[in-house]
Amino acid sequence: MKRVLLFTLLLWMCTTGFGQQVEKVNKVNGDSSQKAKESIRDTKEEDSESVIPEKATKTPIRKKKKLPRKKIYSSSPTRVKHSEGVHQAKKLKVHRPVFTQKKHKPYHGTPSHHVHYYTPMQYHYLVPPMYLYRGLWIRWWVDHPDGFYMYNGYPYYVWNGYLHRYSATDEGSYDVVDSYTDEVYATFYGANIQQSYDRAAEMRDILNYREKSNRYFCAERFEYNPDHHYDWDPDDYPDWLWE
Repeated sequence: MKRVLLFTLLLWMCTTGFGQQVEKVNKVNGDSSQKAKESIRDTKEEDSESVIPEKATKTPIRKKKKLPRKKIYSSSPTRVKHSEGVHQAKKLKVHRPVFTQKKHKPYHGTPSHHVHYYTPMQYHYLVPPMYLYRGLWIRWWVDHPDGFYMYNGYPYYVWNGYLHRYSATDEGSYDVVDSYTDEVYATFYGANIQQSYDRAAEMRDILNYREKSNRYFCAERFEYNPDHHYDWDPDDYPDWLWE
């Protein structure tokens, strides 16, 4: 009997101790599982907060302005093929002075006149300084067409609006002058000033035809007399080519 009670007591003690241990283990496991669930839930919340971005603010989209096309210029005019709605490009026109070739026509008559200048200097005394080109050549301008004229009782030949002495009895010479360089190309002497002009004019026309311009002109060289009392002072004309 005693053996039975002792066995029963041992069995009861074993069962109660084992239950308490199991309960403790279950309690520990429950606490750890609860903590694990809480940590998992916290990490999910953190992940959800990091994944979900903030609501972006909408910015208005601006349309780009169309810039005007740059014009491209070429050094030479181009041709455009004619098509519907397209006009053919026109050639550029350069306006240049038109050169009209003229030839001197000598006067074959013998003009009689009562006014004479026995030396060229006698005529040069009467020339105003405004008609002295560079102070070296006489270029007396008049408003008359080209040709032979009697002017103030003396024979002249007009060319491009300038008077040229044209006497068959008075002496004198003519220079062919380069208007670009103010240099004398040639000087012509004749038995009289009429013959001198005819020869100089022939050479002038040949040179101008080559140049296709009125580059050369005929002019009587001005002779200055320092002993003569002129009513003008050469120092008042700084563009004159006097030394």
